[in-house]
Amino acid sequence: MYLVKARRIFLVVISAFLLVLAIFYVKKRFYYPSGSSDQPIKGKADSLTYGYAELPNGLKALVIHDPTAEKAGVAMSVNVGSFWDPPEYPGLAHFLEHLLFMGTEKYPTELEYQAFISEHSGSCNAYTAGENTVYHFSINADFLEPALDRFSQFFIAPLFLASCVDRERNAVNSEFLLYLQNDAWRYQHVRMFLANLSHPFHNFIIGTEKTLTGKDGVDIRDEIIKFYKKYYSADRMRLVIFGKEPIADLVKYVNSKFSEVPNSFEPFDYPWKSINPISEKSFESITWVDMLKFTREIEFIWQIPDQLPLYKSKPAIFLSSIIGYDGEGGLLSYLKLKGCVTSVSVGIKDQLSGFSTFVISIGLTGKGLLNYEFVISSVFSYLNFLKTFEKIPSHLFEEFSGIAKQNFHCGDKAHAHAIVTTHVVNMQHFPPQDILTGPNLVESYDCDAVSKLLHEFLIPEKVSIFILANGESMKCDPIKDQCKQLFCFYFLLVCDDGKQLSITFDQKEPWFGAGYHVSKMDKEFVHSLNTALMDGAFRLPCRNRFISTDLTIYGKKTESVTDVVPKEILKDVWFKQDDTFMLPKGEIMLRIMSPHFESIRQYTSLMLWNLVLADHLLNSLYPAAQAGLSYFLFTSPLFHCISVGGYSEKLFLLLDELLDQVMMKTWAPDASSFSMRKSTLANSLGNTHLEPPFAQGNYYLRHLLAEFTFGIDSVLATLEGLQLSDIDSLESIFPVSKTELHFEALVHGNFKPFEVLKYFEKLPSKFTASGLSVNQSIPASRSKVVQLPRGQVVGAVSANMDTALCFALVDILKILFFNQLRTSEQLGYAVFSSVRIDAHAIGLQFLVQSTHDPSYLFTRIFAFLDSMVGHIEKDMTDEDIATQLTSTRKSILEKPLLGEIILNVTRSDLVSFLKEKLIEPSTRKMAVISMFGKDSQETLHSFSRIIENIQNKPPIAIHAMDDDLIHEWKMENNNFIFPPQ
Repeated sequence: MYLVKARRIFLVVISAFLLVLAIFYVKKRFYYPSGSSDQPIKGKADSLTYGYAELPNGLKALVIHDPTAEKAGVAMSVNVGSFWDPPEYPGLAHFLEHLLFMGTEKYPTELEYQAFISEHSGSCNAYTAGENTVYHFSINADFLEPALDRFSQFFIAPLFLASCVDRERNAVNSEFLLYLQNDAWRYQHVRMFLANLSHPFHNFIIGTEKTLTGKDGVDIRDEIIKFYKKYYSADRMRLVIFGKEPIADLVKYVNSKFSEVPNSFEPFDYPWKSINPISEKSFESITWVDMLKFTREIEFIWQIPDQLPLYKSKPAIFLSSIIGYDGEGGLLSYLKLKGCVTSVSVGIKDQLSGFSTFVISIGLTGKGLLNYEFVISSVFSYLNFLKTFEKIPSHLFEEFSGIAKQNFHCGDKAHAHAIVTTHVVNMQHFPPQDILTGPNLVESYDCDAVSKLLHEFLIPEKVSIFILANGESMKCDPIKDQCKQLFCFYFLLVCDDGKQLSITFDQKEPWFGAGYHVSKMDKEFVHSLNTALMDGAFRLPCRNRFISTDLTIYGKKTESVTDVVPKEILKDVWFKQDDTFMLPKGEIMLRIMSPHFESIRQYTSLMLWNLVLADHLLNSLYPAAQAGLSYFLFTSPLFHCISVGGYSEKLFLLLDELLDQVMMKTWAPDASSFSMRKSTLANSLGNTHLEPPFAQGNYYLRHLLAEFTFGIDSVLATLEGLQLSDIDSLESIFPVSKTELHFEALVHGNFKPFEVLKYFEKLPSKFTASGLSVNQSIPASRSKVVQLPRGQVVGAVSANMDTALCFALVDILKILFFNQLRTSEQLGYAVFSSVRIDAHAIGLQFLVQSTHDPSYLFTRIFAFLDSMVGHIEKDMTDEDIATQLTSTRKSILEKPLLGEIILNVTRSDLVSFLKEKLIEPSTRKMAVISMFGKDSQETLHSFSRIIENIQNKPPIAIHAMDDDLIHEWKMENNNFIFPPQ
């Protein structure tokens, strides 16, 4: 007995010693504290603390400490994605992502994870890309540890319940159907379909009900589990945890929650790394792609060497900043003068293992589309212009790298969700010390790499050109008869000057059905592009006068909440010195108001004028955007808004130059810019009718509820009648003969108070010098906010019990609504509920996009609401309600007042509010938007049957889409009012 006992004591001592040694070993080898060589380098203004950990199983983690965090965030990136899909099961990786949410051995209840996140003011999601799959969530910071416990089990012991397979396969299929009308997805899949067959970039990645069904007796669930066990290995995983706990505690979470993640020891490689994704047969080609929305765009795509290994010098990004320069002497400026383009954007589009793609994307006018060969020639002329330099002048690189450095060291503090989802992807690409700096800083000028890109890759012989456009299409029977699987679309382009161009879309992408046509460029034309050069048309950017040099901080850090409201330093001029973020930045917002703005003609004129003005501003103010400044012009039916933001030293300079242009001192709109932007605005407004039904429903609901909104069709009709004379003078834009102007301003940030006061004292004279009448004593607008005594509320939606109950109730209902209507009833992919604020009104919104009839959806939504009375009354415990209310309080912004009201909410308050405001016909106030894609008469009869028995019928707007036309009916006095035909 003694020997046995002694042996046990010995084993206990040895075990304890080994445990201490193991802990020491893990900490010493796998945890890199501040100051170590693997500690991420952070910006000077970054107040966060970082730690890096690596577990014995190969999982690598970045932990981030913010003692002030109200929300915690977590993201996991698994280095496997749709590129690893088995050929016979396209979309399998995406399907797996869906199923991983459906329960684990430790937490077997379906959707328990989502419910826990939602109950604590959080959100969760995931996405599958080609080479990685990312899972992420944010949550009330107090509940990070239990949320992590649930999250970690995804990667340790998921159930992949057989009962969920069919439902989630339907969800994936619904997601695919949702994207079918999305032009971005259609175009991307044409590109992928034309890619090298030997590269996974060619493959379909979403999945459908058909592709995710087992074949030849194979259970698709078995394929998913096999895929998971092989590729969801700890050594492929990167984890980011953001929380308020100290670094040491966050590292403990990593060890305790993720040490059990298995390592499959499967050799890791990218088998396709040496294969070119863009087939050589695509070089020197032009592919026309049929778009659903009104689109005129041309894209130049070149495959270039993988840019990730060059992250310290970023030659492709530097070169893109030169080609994409929108100021005077640049490619955009030249082509706009020719009336051919509306925009130019340049950058890296695909960044995958072994290759990158360099893309120049250009928005075309009708003239540019008709003369697309001229646009192509102009692009290569600009590239040839750059080749005339032995190297691009170093001062341009110094400005480029200096701005990047300034932005990194003075970066705004991001939200927890943005932090974790960004850094977790960076962890896949950069060593630990460069996780933060790698994507942001530029350390050296590699002029040889820049020259190599220009001379060896961005050449006509290696370009693939895509032209995206749309038009009236029809089936071409002769071609259809020859090949039953081939559909042909005839596309007639009628351009701005009346000339025509016809394209036959003789091929069809198999998954999205997008029509396209491929043609080879003429050899002589390709040869001419190598020598194209337009003398005197281009010049390199000048030195940037908007770069800030004084980054002095004027405010003092304070934790006080007694002085959070801006002070009125002049009549309707409000100023708040930053005492929170402590960055050399600020924002100035100026609103110009006049009752005359409330007319639809003036509103539409201002919208069009904004676009023409923005066009003009690009030449002179694009350098400001490069230097980290921004400006924004916005028109509403009540006011015209001009705002500037960014580094505060240069903001008044920017605002001054912006206002000089607004006053049209040195310019006036011309016929070319008027015509081009009028067409752009009309097409943009018209495209609203091609948005997904849920997006259109949101628009029409806002239009139905708000007093001062104008319908798209009304704006389009008004726009049609506008002439250049409506916007070519200051008197046209600000008709002072009819009313006096009133302005109000809000200034917030890092400013010297006396400079703010001095500027706005002189501002009225800037208006009057241009012939405008300013009167600050007249009322500003119907929604004007005035200074109120302490204790009163400033704002349209006040913090009262109804507001508190809206937020509390939607937090209770949203995950249940999603689970019932999407997961259980499978009514559609887009299902959500939220608090909605429109001007002075607050309410609860429930939205479902489905293949089911809206009449049926109507009944299912109200069946759900009816069932929630019993759920709150009987199913929820006192602890459940208290937890939910605490969570709601921490998630809202108006904590000092609304948060206190929420803490006083009771169970009976919630039930009474639900019954009175949402269920009881005699007391609820409700608006209903239904989007139909069926025959109009069937629409009305179907919906009428449902609403016949509703007492106190709500405002209802029905929008039916027949033959590309939108028909609108509103219900008044229990009858549908048809618009005049």
